Amino acid sequence: LWHLYLSQGILFGVGASLVYFSAIAAPTHWFKKKRGLAMGIAASGSGLGGFFLAPLTQFLIDRIEVQWTLRALGLYSLVVCGGASLLLFERDRSEREEQRSEKEHYKKATGRRFIVPKYAKGLPFATLVVFQFVLSMSYLTPIYFMELYSTHIGISKQMGAVINGWFNGASFLARIVSGFLADLSFPIYLVFAIVYGITFSGITTVTPVIVANQYG
Repeated sequence: LWHLYLSQGILFGVGASLVYFSAIAAPTHWFKKKRGLAMGIAASGSGLGGFFLAPLTQFLIDRIEVQWTLRALGLYSLVVCGGASLLLFERDRSEREEQRSEKEHYKKATGRRFIVPKYAKGLPFATLVVFQFVLSMSYLTPIYFMELYSTHIGISKQMGAVINGWFNGASFLARIVSGFLADLSFPIYLVFAIVYGITFSGITTVTPVIVANQYG
């Protein structure tokens, strides 16, 4: 089991972060007016991939077992992500070169090897980091436990993979739509109000049911 902790836990986590955030950051260099829509399209790839990869992975596990399935997925990631990474370019490197020059000048003047960027010293940046850390722990959890919970409530692994696939398919559409709305003001605020109204009302309804089912 420790091999899975090392590979699927640490190595996959680091590798996926390097791939994902590089790909997400690249479009911001090329779009300004429609940046939200561009980001939505870029982020939608994970939903589209998950739509067919979730049932495909279960299909492979049933036929060639876990070891060869992981090898196949590794090769797939190498070809697709490796090929796509060759297409990532910065639009303008002048600002980056200017910042690098300032850092080198500061290092020579002060003798320091490590410099904390100015934007990382403020409270807004620290708040954003903490928010993203907590958010990742919460909103990613159902994705990884969706298939496991399917078997827990009596659904087959195959159907659980199908449910996971449709979840990613819905995510594919939602990412594009949310990116488009991010470029606007009234529509995104209206959508927030509607979605929040639905989820907020569900909390007051479902919580007493959960308490009654568990504790009488």
